[in-house]
Amino acid sequence: MIKLFFEAISKIEKPSFRGRHDREIRESRAIMWDVSRAFNKTKPYFSLLLVFSICATWGVAQKALEPTAALRIHGTVKKDSVFSGPDFLKLPARVIGDVVITNHLGEPRGTARQMKGILLKEVLRGIEIDSPSPKDLSAFYLICRASDGYEVVFSWNEIFNSPTGDAVFLVTEKDGKKLSDMEDAILLISPTDMRTGRRFVKSLAEIEFARVRSH
Repeated sequence: MIKLFFEAISKIEKPSFRGRHDREIRESRAIMWDVSRAFNKTKPYFSLLLVFSICATWGVAQKALEPTAALRIHGTVKKDSVFSGPDFLKLPARVIGDVVITNHLGEPRGTARQMKGILLKEVLRGIEIDSPSPKDLSAFYLICRASDGYEVVFSWNEIFNSPTGDAVFLVTEKDGKKLSDMEDAILLISPTDMRTGRRFVKSLAEIEFARVRSH
């Protein structure tokens, strides 16, 4: 659109300032003509500047990560629930140890150390899904959403009907820090994933139960 705009104004002839045109109109046309000449001379640099400007805008628009103190459970459930630190600490913690966090290419991006945590399925065990039949549960999935909008998904079967569910944790201790002192709480990790960073969720804020749409 910007390119088309400048192409249009570049076709404007340089004003001669003759006739009875309004002074402001003549000045505006003169400015547009000068801008057009400058753009044609510096087009490559202008394009690069435009790219940098867009990238800067994206950076500003991105939501800041906020640590969370409570986890909301909602969606296709019979009753919404909210869990916080004291609720988590009532459940038995397990030693997770050190986990190398890898990106989508399998490249190491850091190590989460000295972790302990509680199983996500233990937190969710009392949640009743609004389903007409137990057979229908295989069509459900969980959307785990962080405070900055980042989302990952687990199927109901992954959490409650497979070995994966025995290794999906809410971290209650990391790097020697308790839950209340962790900067990235509430932290979700699935250490048996091949790419551990894909479902490594900092500042988990909510879990939404949903059902796959039927045809």
